[in-house]
Amino acid sequence: MLDNDARVAIHYSHRVTALILMLAYLILISKLWFTAAAPLASSVGVILLTQISLGIMNVVYVLPLYIAIAHNLVAALLLIITLTINYLAWKR
Repeated sequence: MLDNDARVAIHYSHRVTALILMLAYLILISKLWFTAAAPLASSVGVILLTQISLGIMNVVYVLPLYIAIAHNLVAALLLIITLTINYLAWKR
């Protein structure tokens, strides 16, 4: 078990990184929205909103296991869709 200072540092760095990534995803969504990849933009938006909601639920409900697992699964979905967009961008 980690001491309180270590846990606070982990949570703080996770939240700061999440805010930076959210900004990057919002920029990506805005760039994709006016292209032929608009369906991908809306998919990223829905997955991002789901991830944010699960993160908030983790804090509010004090980290229940099923929500934490869902948060990790949706993070994997974000990674997969990011890789898909990257593949399609480089394929052109």
